[in-house]
Amino acid sequence: MAGTPSPSGSAWDHIAAPRLTQWDKAFKETYRQAAKKRGNALLPELEAAYPTVSRFVRTQGWIEIGDQEGVGFVVRALDCGGQVFESKKPKTLTEALATLEDWLAEEQEET
Repeated sequence: MAGTPSPSGSAWDHIAAPRLTQWDKAFKETYRQAAKKRGNALLPELEAAYPTVSRFVRTQGWIEIGDQEGVGFVVRALDCGGQVFESKKPKTLTEALATLEDWLAEEQEET
């Protein structure tokens, strides 16, 4: 996102306060730690809400969700053999994840 500092620190590298070097270093480190915590805060909630999707991306394959030119909003599940699922019905990220969760859960029951 343009204008948003990166937790890696590169966006803050231009900030310099020669007389406040200690403060500058402490600020950068505090920012990095806060950004790390904020970035991972939703992960457990997502994994709890979509456990089958979470297990699939950790052990079997990957997912694609988004707008594709000429296709529209699409959700897919893929593994090393190729595409295993696709739906153009969901209209939001939440609907896409729920659709994947339902399909993957059904597939697990069948196997």
